[in-house]
Amino acid sequence: MKDQSKTKQVLIQELASLKQKIADLERSEPERKRAEEALRESEEQYRILAENSPSMIFLLDAQGNVLIVNEKSAAQFGMKPDAMTGRNVRDLFPERIAEQHMQAIKKVIRDGEMIHRELSEPFPTGERWIDARIVPVRNKNGTIIAVLGISHDITDRKQAEEALRESEGRMKAIFESVQDFIFVKDVNRRYLSINNFFQRRFDVDPSVFLGYTDAEIPIFENKDMTESII
Repeated sequence: MKDQSKTKQVLIQELASLKQKIADLERSEPERKRAEEALRESEEQYRILAENSPSMIFLLDAQGNVLIVNEKSAAQFGMKPDAMTGRNVRDLFPERIAEQHMQAIKKVIRDGEMIHRELSEPFPTGERWIDARIVPVRNKNGTIIAVLGISHDITDRKQAEEALRESEGRMKAIFESVQDFIFVKDVNRRYLSINNFFQRRFDVDPSVFLGYTDAEIPIFENKDMTESII
């Protein structure tokens, strides 16, 4: 009889404990639902931000597998984001380029610091110049679990810079080949640039003129030379 009473008491205690757990769960359920809803809203906001960004945005794990990618980034490969998810960088780039990306991922994870670089990338849509930033992504414990990449297509800028260099090269060739004295002065009448006419005709290094006015250059005290230039 004593054992039965003890067993009954244990059952009552277990039942009371179970009721308490149920009550705790019922109280925590609304909080859990609010947390889940807040997480969904946050994820949706980030998704909208990523999909409307002109940048290429991607999330990769330590092995170089694609975890998340936006439309802009996937479009460079002629793919949809879902089709890219789960692929490795080695599936997307030639071996040499893929290895460069893997080294960058490893460095970011090892050092915990952002990498910023400009590089030419081969895509199915063609060769493009990319301004890329790769940053570490940490969990709540501070451990780096992935890398986030944000890239901009700077091909137009690079092409404009190259066109400018070519134009400057042509202008310099003309500037130096003209058989006459050509120069550029600032508002204070100081020489900024001079062609090589002087060196060819008078064996005078044109760099000696730069930063000076005519009055400050001894060579112009030579009347015969000055008249021959004019």
